[in-house]
Amino acid sequence: MKRLSCVSTPSSVPHPANTSIPTGQGFINKHRMDLEMRLGLLQPILMCLHHQRVLKDQEREEVVSQPTKTKQIQTLLDMVVKKGARAQDHFYRALKEADPYLVEDLEEKTSCPEQAGV
Repeated sequence: MKRLSCVSTPSSVPHPANTSIPTGQGFINKHRMDLEMRLGLLQPILMCLHHQRVLKDQEREEVVSQPTKTKQIQTLLDMVVKKGARAQDHFYRALKEADPYLVEDLEEKTSCPEQAGV
């Protein structure tokens, strides 16, 4: 299993020059439904968010105690959104490292709206 670096470097998340929404916040807002349906392994993301002190032990336990994977993802996204833009940026970085192909696919759909219906 690949170990995530969980490095907190602001330069690792490019912020679009023409938007005021931070990358993580904008990403979750745009792709929440896709994330709920398509997000793969949660454990690496939870570990990274815990390491970055975005999630406490109790919060991590609350996520994994949910009865279904979809409910786990919804619970995690709810927590991250409630914590604000910095937490959402940490989530985005963890997701990008854990599942770069998912992030790339979702971002391509946003940048090429004509392909979104394909």
